[in-house]
Amino acid sequence: MGTARRPIILSDDPDPNHVSLPSYIRRHVNLGFNSNDVAALISAIDSSQKPQLPTLPHLPAEILLHILEHVPIDHILTWRLVCRGFRDAIDGPVMYECLKRAELIGYLGPRAGHPLDLVMEADYERIKLVRASFERLEDCTTTEGIAVQGRAKWSATHAIFQLEDEWWESFSLIRAKYDRNGSWKHLLEALELLSEEDSYGTLRWCMRLDKAVLDLELPVEALKGYLQVDLQNKKVLVEWKDLLFRFIKTETLLRTMMEEKRDSAFTFSYEEDCLRALRRHCLRAALDLNDRSDRQINWAMNLLCPLFGQQRYDHADSLFGGLEYAEDDAIAVLTVLRKEAAMSPRQIAQLRQLAHHRIAMEEELGNTDKLFGDFTSAVFGISPALCILFHQLPKVPCNPLAWSDEVTVREAERIRIWQTQKKTRQQLAVLMKGTVEALSLPDDAFDDLESDF
Repeated sequence: MGTARRPIILSDDPDPNHVSLPSYIRRHVNLGFNSNDVAALISAIDSSQKPQLPTLPHLPAEILLHILEHVPIDHILTWRLVCRGFRDAIDGPVMYECLKRAELIGYLGPRAGHPLDLVMEADYERIKLVRASFERLEDCTTTEGIAVQGRAKWSATHAIFQLEDEWWESFSLIRAKYDRNGSWKHLLEALELLSEEDSYGTLRWCMRLDKAVLDLELPVEALKGYLQVDLQNKKVLVEWKDLLFRFIKTETLLRTMMEEKRDSAFTFSYEEDCLRALRRHCLRAALDLNDRSDRQINWAMNLLCPLFGQQRYDHADSLFGGLEYAEDDAIAVLTVLRKEAAMSPRQIAQLRQLAHHRIAMEEELGNTDKLFGDFTSAVFGISPALCILFHQLPKVPCNPLAWSDEVTVREAERIRIWQTQKKTRQQLAVLMKGTVEALSLPDDAFDDLESDF
């Protein structure tokens, strides 16, 4: 048989049988093709079977694997569809690297709920979130957690996360301060998934991975087969593969939704509407419409505040009022955590420094009010009780990460002016304090000093 360089040459004398040719060529000859046509056909077939030159240089597998580890998590599932090699790499080492970067975050509950309603805001901010970082993998299918020799480390079925020591210490101190009747016990039971949630869609555990923060599973009851929380030993045992895959899948769905709704109107904000819509989608998917109670929840979810600029016409019965409250509370927490995840450590440090300056400014304002009251009483002879002033700065959340962009800009400008007037403030304080001290002395206080004046 010929090649592209040496095509088959047929005799001009027709051979009715063409027994020397393969059947697939003989068929074309019988259709009236001459020798030149057959030669062109063979050349085309041969050329089509030549390997195409790659448009990019060949990269070693190690480099490709390194690239995969830096693909954003909301795009990683698309890369998984490229080829079998990418799929195996993503399901194994890439997912393992994602797991090592992941952080589990438990939520104690809203401050408006009992017994947290009795806690000061600063104390509540210290304990409302419990964070756990990855420690190691553990294969619970083997004897005493010992992995089978020769297996890849990411083949282990469970991951162990370590709770922060600082959180447990803070929680113990604050609990001793406020818990008088043992009512805080159910807070720990809720974190350990030992009690039923009051409302459908309550946020209890979420995961942070790079810039993504989402519920670890919806509803919370679905977590009980995957998550074991041991607060006393500061450990969280999680069946990680399915949870991590679903987390990334959900984040991918959120990114797709945000791209589709980019030009849409919104009810709350562009990102918040998408996040609410995603949570509602996941919660609906977990309902069994053959169950009467689930049908009632589905009906109540239809009456939640409409998203993407749609008008609201009705509200759910008060029996299901907790559904909307649970959503609002979960979105508030997730929004702050997603904002924190998107910020650099330097930006977070600057924001916390801004909050620190604001606290100092509030303290100075209180001292200035008291000093000015004393000054007014001394100069004008007014009762000190009538001279007390109560100037307050606008109320802002204790956590600066919860500040909106407008609040951040406003407070930054307020603090800038306060800092530039530091010398004037000090001089004014010295003047008022000196006046108060001078007027507090009797008229003959200097008579016994034998002064010439």
